[in-house]
Amino acid sequence: MIRRPPRSTLSSSSAASDVYKRQDKERAKADACARKLQDVERGMMKQIFPSADEKRELQDAARCDMEMQLQMKEEMKKQALLDELEHAEALQQHVQLTQYVEADHKTARREYLKHLMTQNKQLVEFRSQLKTQEKKAEIVEDRARPDFHEQTWNRSTR
Repeated sequence: MIRRPPRSTLSSSSAASDVYKRQDKERAKADACARKLQDVERGMMKQIFPSADEKRELQDAARCDMEMQLQMKEEMKKQALLDELEHAEALQQHVQLTQYVEADHKTARREYLKHLMTQNKQLVEFRSQLKTQEKKAEIVEDRARPDFHEQTWNRSTR
């Protein structure tokens, strides 16, 4: 039901003009909704009862959609492969670093063992030198004794 203001009030500032404006807005909304419904109906009719040209258009649209989906799948596969390759590369770098660290530890252990062996050899040589010096000092001491005789002298019996 369309409400009409009295004819006597045609001024733009009256309540009647508000009614006209509101009716114009409502009519514009109704027209837009009708156009939208007509477009939807035409689209549905195309799909239900398509003409030859419309069939081609629908087939082309479906083909484009399928190609786009295939392309997206291929891109996803490529990205998955790239991700997998990056992961494998990161693992390989980790393994190499681990091997380098282990090699460094092995090298450090070898060097430390060499150092210990060198110190041990030096200690053994030092002890043998001390024993030699002690023996020489004993021999000198024994020779200095008045009762020393080289052939009969026995250190254990003195």
